[in-house]
Amino acid sequence: MVFARDIRPLMNRSNTDVTGYGCAFCHYPGQGTAAGYDVTHLDLSTLGTLRLGGATTGTSIINVSAPEQSGLIEKLRGHYFEGDRMPKSGPPYWSDDEIQLVVTWMSQGALGADGD
Repeated sequence: MVFARDIRPLMNRSNTDVTGYGCAFCHYPGQGTAAGYDVTHLDLSTLGTLRLGGATTGTSIINVSAPEQSGLIEKLRGHYFEGDRMPKSGPPYWSDDEIQLVVTWMSQGALGADGD
């Protein structure tokens, strides 16, 4: 599993993509509204900034030893203790198969370059 090839395209989807919304509109500073970034300081524009997490998740946003308990997976599934299911502009939300790709990527070590 490769972050740049398998995960980043899901995050880059536009806010109007009928197959599911991405993250760019709210969590990429300088793009869309950046409302999610402004509120939570969660910058998803690079893998390096994703690894830092946001105000509530911190580095628990990625949990390679227990991916289902990571902040990112819990937000995508709507199980996180705080806030809305992501993407907030959904539905459509990410499909179970798409979320499973992220779980698999994490379970394989969440590898990728910080700039991805």
